Amino acid sequence: MEKRLIIPAFALLAFALVAVGCNDNKELATSQQSRSIILSVSSPTGSVAASRAPVDSWDNTPVSVAYMFAPAVVFDRALTVSVTDNTGEHVNTGMEYPLDNSVVSFIGYHPVAAPNAVGTITYDISKGDVDVMMSNSVSGTLSNTIIGQGTKLVFEHMLTRITFKLQCAPGQSYPEPVFGMRASASGAKSLNTAVTLDLGAENLTFKISGGVFTGDLNGFVIPLFGAPAVIVDMMLQPDVPLAFDVVSLTGDRSITITGDPGGYWANLTAVGGERGKQYTVELAFSGEMILAQNITVTPWINGNQNLGGNSGTWW
Repeated sequence: MEKRLIIPAFALLAFALVAVGCNDNKELATSQQSRSIILSVSSPTGSVAASRAPVDSWDNTPVSVAYMFAPAVVFDRALTVSVTDNTGEHVNTGMEYPLDNSVVSFIGYHPVAAPNAVGTITYDISKGDVDVMMSNSVSGTLSNTIIGQGTKLVFEHMLTRITFKLQCAPGQSYPEPVFGMRASASGAKSLNTAVTLDLGAENLTFKISGGVFTGDLNGFVIPLFGAPAVIVDMMLQPDVPLAFDVVSLTGDRSITITGDPGGYWANLTAVGGERGKQYTVELAFSGEMILAQNITVTPWINGNQNLGGNSGTWW
């Protein structure tokens, strides 16, 4: 079986791949006879299997893995690995279990960043282009290794993804330049533009209220019907009621919807999107100032191809 490579990105540590396949047992058993700390990394599963975002497949995605050795109680340092296989990877961290059988712990997150002294990372999400992920934590000892327990670092998407497909209505044109999409809060609850991951508590905090703009400040032309649609992806704080505008040369155009049989648009505007789910909004343009009201909203559907600019199979 062909081995898949995991590329090291932490200069002080040496990493080795343990191949996933029929030879795993022998290689893992050999590793477990030593003190090598081996981790298994996996894509989202279980109750949040609907997680989707621009990191649609690992495809050499770099992730950070924070760690602490007892008696330390803070994830204040991390290593970086590149994950290549959606079905899971086994990584030799280059570290060893302590001989005194004390506990070592790990937790993963993305994008790559160094944790601060209290074990937190903050990301700017004001442009809607950051796919924030965090995994569960795993712990083990020399006598009860992490890989021996069969536990994995399972990454989950922390934000809501909204994919806009922009195209002219049949037989219509839209000559005015469009710059992109703006999201803002539609109720009393603020939409925030930064998120902090607390690795020790395994939770996140949104902060700094504002709006989120995603697009091209140079402007673009809405394609005619039949041509490939322009795709605008936004990743936003979940559970915040939202309002959306098309940002164009002569001003913003608010988006409404006349038909919503699934109730998805109503949920976005009255409740907010769900964490780790993708909503697809199709906008048809007509004339210079009018958005045709044939907008549809579809939820993530298992097996669909990515609608954004990233190729690959979704988790």
